[in-house]
Amino acid sequence: MTGDVAAEISRLRAGLLGGRGPGASEAEVDAQTSERTLYAGRPVVEQLAQLHARTAVARGDAEALRRDLARARNQLAVDVDRLAGRLRPSLSATALPRLVAAVVVLVMLACLRRRRRHAPGP
Repeated sequence: MTGDVAAEISRLRAGLLGGRGPGASEAEVDAQTSERTLYAGRPVVEQLAQLHARTAVARGDAEALRRDLARARNQLAVDVDRLAGRLRPSLSATALPRLVAAVVVLVMLACLRRRRRHAPGP
């Protein structure tokens, strides 16, 4: 009778785990972890970049912060250029630069505010 119970537990355990957990195949582990493109609804690459930026702030790594700021500025320039391209046909020549400047100022203020919030304390 004890052998039957042990066999039943082993059968149920194998069915529940379904190849996951300790001893799972490499393909199963990859499918459940490293091949993800989204995690919690956000791109993994974006989350890793955010983690890197927070780590640099926590460490006070000036060079990493400088690189992150340069990358953010470049992305902002690309985004502003795209926005200007979409708005150009519908706006006058004088209104477009003012609008783009206002957007740039607002985005930079938001970035500074976020950085201050995540900066390490005194």
